[in-house]
Amino acid sequence: MRFQDFFLLITLMLVTGCSSFHRDWRTATAQPTPTDLSGAWEGQWHSIPSDHRGKLRCLVTPEGSQSGYYNFHYWAKWGLLSGAFTTVYPVTQVGADRWRFAGDSDLGSLGGVYHHDGEASSSQFHADFTSSKGDRGTMEMARP
Repeated sequence: MRFQDFFLLITLMLVTGCSSFHRDWRTATAQPTPTDLSGAWEGQWHSIPSDHRGKLRCLVTPEGSQSGYYNFHYWAKWGLLSGAFTTVYPVTQVGADRWRFAGDSDLGSLGGVYHHDGEASSSQFHADFTSSKGDRGTMEMARP
């Protein structure tokens, strides 16, 4: 596959994923803010080794078929590029207004496997991440 074909394929995948994310984002932010972990989150990611940062959004919804699991649909911006991915994490309520989650996301050969370990209240979201490609950092978000 030529580089131009590969670049076009990646661009189409990112644009398609982003368009559905943005549609779902508009729907979620038009709703009242949930009092649990679910709903819309917005903030930034920060890579510690490179000190790069970017915009980050996430839509959290209960996973329909598995009790205690949630879908985390992330959208991130890296300079001029952006992309979206979805992962499912087990979530444990650890207080009246506090939830913990951890899990892995395989972002393919370009991103590697990311491990997320986080905690959220109804208004604040923090997660640490590490990558099989050597990246590590944080995700900080709040309600939009």
